[in-house]
Amino acid sequence: MTTTDTRVTIDSVSPGDQEVVKQLRNQLEAHNCPEHKLYTDLYLANVLKDRSFEYTLEKLVNAITWRRGYGQLSLEQLSSRVAVEALEWRGPDPQGRPILFVRPHLQHWSNLDTDAEIRFHMYRVEEGIAKMPPHVTQFVVVVDASEFNTKMLNLSFVKGLTEMMTSGYPDRLADLYIAPTNMAIRAIFYMVSPLLPKTIRSKIHLEKNLHDGDLLTAHPHQARQPRRE
Repeated sequence: MTTTDTRVTIDSVSPGDQEVVKQLRNQLEAHNCPEHKLYTDLYLANVLKDRSFEYTLEKLVNAITWRRGYGQLSLEQLSSRVAVEALEWRGPDPQGRPILFVRPHLQHWSNLDTDAEIRFHMYRVEEGIAKMPPHVTQFVVVVDASEFNTKMLNLSFVKGLTEMMTSGYPDRLADLYIAPTNMAIRAIFYMVSPLLPKTIRSKIHLEKNLHDGDLLTAHPHQARQPRRE
């Protein structure tokens, strides 16, 4: 898998970047955002890359504030409201990024608890971030669309997930692969895609086939690059 983000990420922090990151942490402290301690220096350096200091500071303050609104996440409390088996971590890919494998057909679409689902996705994302090796700041999502149906087209849920990634976890998503796809799925995607932010839309890839072994577990420590259309 290769990232399509136009903002090329870095895998080490230079002495110059370290000084700017230190200044950023000081400003986050001044803005009463001690949660910055959960961010690695490499992540902060990547968020800063090609952005102004002021914009980055505002972006991170907003992300921390957004996350506070959800409080502590408990899988025990969520497990009765969501299908826990619908999201699981696989990988990593050749770049060392963890892969979040999503099986939408296992979710409770007939009685979807949107708030619980968003919280569960947040829980899984933070679980993956906590397990990232030092040189990694992003993850990849692979969606199994083999049993897709129109009941899964919940725009409120899509909007919630989009807000979660852009507001709460900026620059964490590297790529999102949807497979297998057919004409119907592609048509729906092209209808919905204008509603998505460009930063998210540019990272979504529609694949013809989903070979679980090839994409997710080809090697105990890596996944192969997916077949492209």
